[in-house]
Amino acid sequence: MTLREDTLLDEEPARNYFQNLKLGDVRGVFERIWVHGSPMQVVASDLPLWVTLRTDQLRWSIECTFSALKTRGLNLDQAPMTQPDRLSRLFGLLSLALDRTVRVGEWRSSHQEARLLGSQRGERRA
Repeated sequence: MTLREDTLLDEEPARNYFQNLKLGDVRGVFERIWVHGSPMQVVASDLPLWVTLRTDQLRWSIECTFSALKTRGLNLDQAPMTQPDRLSRLFGLLSLALDRTVRVGEWRSSHQEARLLGSQRGERRA
């Protein structure tokens, strides 16, 4: 949806959220905000729609990764370390753990889907 600069985002005009946006920039409001009575995530850009969507898709995957590494999963932000080399090793270890977790989740999901499709066809496992 295209928003005008006077559209209210959480009771504040959209222009206030994006007033420093420069040509070619893409900026989003990370948390959902109310727009025309519905909660939405808002992205602003002067780029073509598909370029903006792809840029936002990349940004969102980065946001999800950091969220999983921090408060929603592996609690990297709770590590009582301050030495850069130790933090770097911990970050590497947690990145590997996150990668493995995602791969196992994808594998389980695909196998569960295959089992469901098999049971719908009346196939039985030995």
